[in-house]
Amino acid sequence: MNFLRFTVILICFLSIRYACAEQVFAQNQTAKRKCIVIGIDGMDPDLLSAYLKKGIMPNFAKIIESGGDFKKLATTVPPQSPVAWASFSIGANPGKHGIFDFIHRDPHTLVPYMSVASTESAHAEFKMGKWQAPLSDSRILNLRGGTPFWHYLTDNKIPATIMQMPANYPPSCPGKPKSLKALSGMGTPDLLGTQGTFSFYSSSDTGLKNTIGGGRVYRVDVEDGRVDAVLYGPPHPYKNPEKYGDDTAGYLLKIPFTVWTDEQNNVARIDIGSERIILETGRLSRWVPVSFTVIPYVQSVSGIVRFYLKECYPDFKLYVSPINVDPEKPALPISCPADFSNQLFKQVGYFYTQNMPPDTKALEHGVFSDDEFLKQTNAVFDEEEKRLFNQLERFNNGLLFHYFCVSDQLSHIFFRAIDKAHPLYTEELAQKYGTVFEDFYTRFDKIIGTVMEYVDNDTLLIIMSDHGFAPMRYGVNVNTILLNKGYIKLKKPDEQGQHEYFANVDWDNSVAYNLGINALYINLFGRERQGAVFAEEYEQVRDRIRRMLLEYVDPRTGEKPVRKVYLREEVYSGRYLEQAPDLIIGYERGYRASWDTVLGKIPKEEIEDNTSPWSGDHCISDDVVPGILVCNRRVIADNPSITDLATSILAFFGLPKGAQMDGEPILDINTRSFNNVQTESKTE
Repeated sequence: MNFLRFTVILICFLSIRYACAEQVFAQNQTAKRKCIVIGIDGMDPDLLSAYLKKGIMPNFAKIIESGGDFKKLATTVPPQSPVAWASFSIGANPGKHGIFDFIHRDPHTLVPYMSVASTESAHAEFKMGKWQAPLSDSRILNLRGGTPFWHYLTDNKIPATIMQMPANYPPSCPGKPKSLKALSGMGTPDLLGTQGTFSFYSSSDTGLKNTIGGGRVYRVDVEDGRVDAVLYGPPHPYKNPEKYGDDTAGYLLKIPFTVWTDEQNNVARIDIGSERIILETGRLSRWVPVSFTVIPYVQSVSGIVRFYLKECYPDFKLYVSPINVDPEKPALPISCPADFSNQLFKQVGYFYTQNMPPDTKALEHGVFSDDEFLKQTNAVFDEEEKRLFNQLERFNNGLLFHYFCVSDQLSHIFFRAIDKAHPLYTEELAQKYGTVFEDFYTRFDKIIGTVMEYVDNDTLLIIMSDHGFAPMRYGVNVNTILLNKGYIKLKKPDEQGQHEYFANVDWDNSVAYNLGINALYINLFGRERQGAVFAEEYEQVRDRIRRMLLEYVDPRTGEKPVRKVYLREEVYSGRYLEQAPDLIIGYERGYRASWDTVLGKIPKEEIEDNTSPWSGDHCISDDVVPGILVCNRRVIADNPSITDLATSILAFFGLPKGAQMDGEPILDINTRSFNNVQTESKTE
């Protein structure tokens, strides 16, 4: 009996020990694993397919042909970047993270606001004369709800480095785990608190207003080769703007600077603070640190700028970039841990920290030419590439996500050079810029070639985009259509098109309105400020407007601009459902909401030609602009979605999907791709 008992105990002991050994082995195997995710905003599957067939994407082809895969990646409704990247981050539909458009509105006030982040100002103040001292600091809030998938990794002590994930400002890092490093991306403001405001100084009449969308314009004089100017910064934290009225310069922090021009050599010297730079015409300067004094010798705010000398003679024209947050001494929370941006600065130098830095606004206003925009965008691309390679050198295990924005901004701007049906297309434009897409896609291929040097059989490599692209030939004035169909009434019909942001709308007799790019709201009683539609009418009104939009025909072309109209509950579920637009509009290829519609204007024309350089877009019907998924593992789903990738990455590391997640694992993680002939990764 004693022998039998001993035998049973011995067998149990050995079984437990073997099981524990198996678990330790499995943990060790998982600990060795690496996942590299390259996010390329806006990379289009049709263009990628064309360039693969052309044979100019050899590294992408190597991944696909050596055990990997290439699939179209279903995007979100709507296919807007902050919406899609937020869904990628939490592995779920927008109803679970609460970002539905670039722009949201407060239904009680109808005031629009950026959907990704907000600032809660200090309420308690001590006022003395013109000084206004806050007694508590303002708080910046990341408005993306849900738990990002990398938190599940760091909770299990799997390191994660998240480089400029969109909709992640401020970077989400609860508990501040040592295994997480993050740099914020889309949604990060400049030092002024805007999404990017450049300054332009000219000695001639530019024909531009002093304040334009995305920029400020200043008239300067050149006297004996000298230009005296001022760089205006953020509001003074201790001054009350209300006391200065229209004199905005009175309450802004400022730095005087001097430019000395050399007309013969087309060169200038810029003296700003303690910095002195020599700049040739047509050159973008290095990053220049600037410091705005709040209280002399006590408090200052740091930023960084780049200068571009557009012209020295006969007219003086100088572009100054938006004042970016200084990564060495950040005035805003741009990284996690807080000193991570400083570590990056020490490794790679200064870099753009603002949201989507290619300056499309400078191009649209004529401050930049196409060549100058490309020059500045290439400078952004150089920095993105440099940061990726810097992090690859330091990457040993866990997750590395790195985001590229330049592909999205270039696609927005240069679709007019490849779309013959676009109103701005010309043969001359096509000849000069028709290869821009090809040039940048092949540069991405070279980058992926370098990335593959760090990939071994324990590494999962994912290359993805949030959406594809389509031409934007026409702008749809949705609010004008609503007006003409009787869903909006004006206070003064004879003043149609003369007012900003719904100022002329008779809300008591209006039942719907469009605000944002794809968002249409019912003017619901009890929810909207002056709601006119009662709850019992809500469904009927929605259905009527939905049918009207789907049946609407462009009177000029005979085409239907609207491909899909979703009821919010058809595509969303979760805690944020009630905050979603009542209807989500998906446009046909070639159409998109006009810029006037986005911000609540009501011009007279229902459809207008798009004559802006912003000639390509993706804020249309989701099925028209899927993203890309290229992976060194087989994709086992026929129609993978961007919400599936979070669960797939967790599964690769042996972790279950989060309770909130909609997506399912879609990768055969046990397959091995021999996309790299090396048996060991470069970092090992």
